[in-house]
Order: sequence, then structure tokens, then C-alpha cells
Amino acid sequence: MQVLFINNTPHRAVFTYGTYDQTDPDFEPEFFQFVLDGARVLDGDASSNIRGVTCGRIFSLGSATLLDLIETNLPDEDRDADAFVEGIDFYQVAEEGDEDPDGEDDAEELPADPVLIGRAPAFEALLGVDFPCGALLIFYLEIDDAGPDDFRVDFQLIPAESTR
Repeated sequence: MQVLFINNTPHRAVFTYGTYDQTDPDFEPEFFQFVLDGARVLDGDASSNIRGVTCGRIFSLGSATLLDLIETNLPDEDRDADAFVEGIDFYQVAEEGDEDPDGEDDAEELPADPVLIGRAPAFEALLGVDFPCGALLIFYLEIDDAGPDDFRVDFQLIPAESTR
């Protein structure tokens, strides 16, 4: 199976995602992270590369169960603390060369340190119900103006037999 993330927000997304088997408490999940600072970031208005992921019973973006399985069954596995959060955190990050928000010289500068803007709740997709093995899972990270949370995750499936 493959996954693609499209961040349709102006903020950097920071989270842990992966697959696991909810029927096996000793399962060692396959997981990946988009971090706050480093080589694996998912900036605002950007998309990730398509990544191959081992098919699992659950595909999760920041669920408590995924995080618990990682912590319990993979205690020595290298993980980024900022990305090891329930749900998805969105940060305002000043990049080198960024201008002041209103473009005026006397305006307040963007903060040098990342600022947490908000969070999207965790998301889970179930094998056989939401996706088959071999499919391309596309996750859209969106601002949620109408819902109870600041951000949301939208999901699209492209089956393996699709010509798209």
C-alpha cells in the first residue's frame, strides 16, 4: 500500500503515522514521522512523496493506540518527541527570508521559534472497510472553519486496480 499527504494549510504538520494490528497487543507497528525541524517535514501548502507502507489492519495518523503500541512494544526505537503526539499538530514556522505578516518594515517580525497554531484529531482507517491492501491512500490536511477542531483530515482512496 502507498500513502500520500497533501497539506492544504499554511502551517507545518507534525505527527506520527503508521500501521498496526489492533487484535495483537504485542504487535510492533511500522511507523513514520513528520517532524518539526529536520529532514522529514511536511510544510504548509506542500505534499509529501508517495511512501510505500506495509499493509496493516489499521492505518493511523496519531492515534492513542498507535502511540501506545510504539511506546510499549518498541521502547528503544528512535522517535521524535515533538511528533509523538496524539493527533496532528500544526505550527507556524518562520523560514529564512520570510517577510513580516503585513509586509511593513516596522511591523512585528515572525517569531523565530515555531508557534503551535492548533491540532487535528487523530485519524484511523480500517483494512477491508476503508481500504484494501495495494491501494493508494491520500490524506488531505485542511483548516476546519466549521468543525469543533482547528484542523481536520480528509481521506481519499485510489484502489490498486485504478488507472488514475
